[in-house]
Amino acid sequence: MSWDPGGRNVVHSLAEHLQTMPADLDPEKLTHVIVRAVRHDPTLTYFDARFETTLYPCQLLWGPGTWADAVEWLAAEQPTPDTIDILDRQFMIRFHGERIYLPQQVNVAAQLPDADRYGTWYLVRADFPNDALNHLRQQLIGNP
Repeated sequence: MSWDPGGRNVVHSLAEHLQTMPADLDPEKLTHVIVRAVRHDPTLTYFDARFETTLYPCQLLWGPGTWADAVEWLAAEQPTPDTIDILDRQFMIRFHGERIYLPQQVNVAAQLPDADRYGTWYLVRADFPNDALNHLRQQLIGNP
């Protein structure tokens, strides 16, 4: 995935197409990440390494960085496709200061700095991140 300095123009394609960016984009002016994801996820452009913002699991493999570094990493590592079960996933959700935060993967939440650990944490099992968030929101306001 690649985006411009303002974060407005997001481009995603297969990693092997990294060297053939669209003609109207200068790859050196973009920021790049390499992720393992479901290619046709309609929410892929919302990827966030910290929060679960895509419909399907999305794993950061490399980045962010420059186009040249991304091409070099991809040539050296040659990541392969993988499969993952999307049912009954576990999400950590933080509630702090009357604010509910977006779901996170358990391993991401476990590595947070101390300043981001305050509050009450909930472990929610759901198929999709928004389902987990909406379920917990309803529980917190007392709606069964």
